[in-house]
Parts: sequence; structure tokens; C-alpha cells
Amino acid sequence: MATLALYALLTTAVYYLLAKAMITRWLWSKYPVWLDYYTSCAACSGFLYGVLVALVLGWPLDLPFLGLDGRAWWTPMLVGLGSMVWTPIIASWQIHGLISLGMVDPSSDLAQQSPAAPTDA
Repeated sequence: MATLALYALLTTAVYYLLAKAMITRWLWSKYPVWLDYYTSCAACSGFLYGVLVALVLGWPLDLPFLGLDGRAWWTPMLVGLGSMVWTPIIASWQIHGLISLGMVDPSSDLAQQSPAAPTDA
């Protein structure tokens, strides 16, 4: 279960760093339109990030995923599928947390691009 949390947090961190983080703005501000569109979609890019995290960390460290062997050929694909679900959810929590802390203006692009951006009722 600890590796599930590790995979979920790492894939969401990679998503945030490559799509929205101010520390990497120098990188993502130069993305072509097609790449910006893809990286802004937490579920779309979450699949790729899940597969990459499973291959880069899970495979060499033999980290299991839901009881499956970390070095099985299907494990990175299953981590990627899981990442399609949890990356948007955790990223949304992260954005709302940053808004609550006053670190992000609710009217900013970051808040509006959140997977579950708050709307005015």
C-alpha cells in the first residue's frame, strides 16, 4: 500500500512540475501548443508519467503495485492506468490547497486550469 501512495504522489508531482509549477515556468512556458494541451490534461499526461515513474523507479527497485511484481512487463501499464485516475484528483487537491494558503490567486490561470477548478455559483 505504501508503494501505491508513492506512485500517486510522484506522478502528481511530475505532472505539477511539468505543467504548472512556477519553478519550472521557464520550461513549460515554451511548450508548443500541442504539448501544452497534453501536459495540461492531468489524466492524459498522468498515464505517461505513471508509466515513466514505474519504469524509472519501480522497475529497478522492484516496487510492487497492488501486489503485482514490480518487474512484470504489465506493471508500468497498470501504474499508468491508475495515474489517469489519481493524478487529476490529487492535483486538484494540491491547487485548492495552494489557493487556501494564499499562494495562488483564484482568478489566475493556474487556478482556472485546475482539473476541478472552482466555479462561481
